[in-house]
Amino acid sequence: MAESKRTTQKISRYHLSEEFCHIRLFQEMFRTFHLDAVEWVPLAKWMERIYRIFPRFPGEILSPPAFVSELLGLTVYLHIDKVLDDILASESEVRERVRELLREIMADELAHVGQRRNCLGPVGVRVAKWMVRPMYRMFFRDFPEAALLFDIDQMVKDGQDFDYSTISPGILKRSWVPSYCRP
Repeated sequence: MAESKRTTQKISRYHLSEEFCHIRLFQEMFRTFHLDAVEWVPLAKWMERIYRIFPRFPGEILSPPAFVSELLGLTVYLHIDKVLDDILASESEVRERVRELLREIMADELAHVGQRRNCLGPVGVRVAKWMVRPMYRMFFRDFPEAALLFDIDQMVKDGQDFDYSTISPGILKRSWVPSYCRP
């Protein structure tokens, strides 16, 4: 943070720290499933390097992939939220607790999407839209079980077609959305 000179740099670094705080909420989800012994694996060395240098890029370069990264997270959480009723049909208390934690993360992610959207100009929006397919596919390629859990083609489409009007009013109310994006 001390190296940040511009407000946008400070926001980006703060934002990245907030992302790591979501781990607390995921840890609570694991506890809900009695998976207390889940061990958080450190990032691969190449990913550590990316996280170290990513915030140092100029906004014009950083903004499109950062936006798509936030959108990817939100897309994953929205898809998980849709299947919770089926997966946890017989476990209503667990389902509601997991949904509560998930929606806490989703409210943050939605605000992050909005914050990142504010840093995109018309060219950045086009670049970000172009990046959705390759970035989503690259992300899911790292998870062999992704194809069993998600309809990846649908997730790519949802990312490309993202619109705030598809977000539930409860999440919208708890999040921050740029005024020009409000449904």
